[in-house]
Amino acid sequence: MIAFGKLAHSLVGVLAFALMATGFALADEPTIPDLSDLRAAVNTASKRGDNVLQVAKALDVLEKRVAKGWAFPAQGRTVTPPAELLAVREAIEMAKCKGENADGILKELELVEKSMTGQVQALVKEIPPNPLPEAKAKVVRVWEYQNANGKVGTISGTDGGDWIEKRPAGEPQSSFKFIRRTERFTELYDKHRNFTMNLFDNGESEWSVGGPWNRWLKGKWLEEKKP
Repeated sequence: MIAFGKLAHSLVGVLAFALMATGFALADEPTIPDLSDLRAAVNTASKRGDNVLQVAKALDVLEKRVAKGWAFPAQGRTVTPPAELLAVREAIEMAKCKGENADGILKELELVEKSMTGQVQALVKEIPPNPLPEAKAKVVRVWEYQNANGKVGTISGTDGGDWIEKRPAGEPQSSFKFIRRTERFTELYDKHRNFTMNLFDNGESEWSVGGPWNRWLKGKWLEEKKP
């Protein structure tokens, strides 16, 4: 019996070492990530008046993803982050680009990332394959469209600067904040009306208030002009 007990104890030790060697935590550690502080930070920002709806939605998806458990990395090890975790970071960074105060949320996310993957994550930024030369970075770009009545309007601005929509027939102007420019579209955000707009290089356009994307009017990019 003594020999058998020693053998069993040795087997347990070998199994524990094998689990740690492969980068996974032991069974007595938490199996579900604690996202409560991250959720509280999102709620605090929302009550403060910051638009973090997309962050909240991304967090909903992450909570469902880890509800059945998560294989935590052992000390000194890292694991690949799930897409749902990266989506929360992307939503936070997008909110910050739109001028929302999401610093508290980001701080809590970094703790969750460290716990779940062993390291703080960093998004790979989308960079156009042929970025504009520095000398041309501040040219005025104009997107022209026609409304249902055939009247012309424009949305114009510079990459990294403010954009203005001049509506047809003397309607009030609207202002946008530049978010990013890719090889396919330019993304703008209207904080006052709380929606995001994509103006595509092929003349299509779409808008969203945080849910599904909706098609808007067709237009075209005019020749770039110096400011």
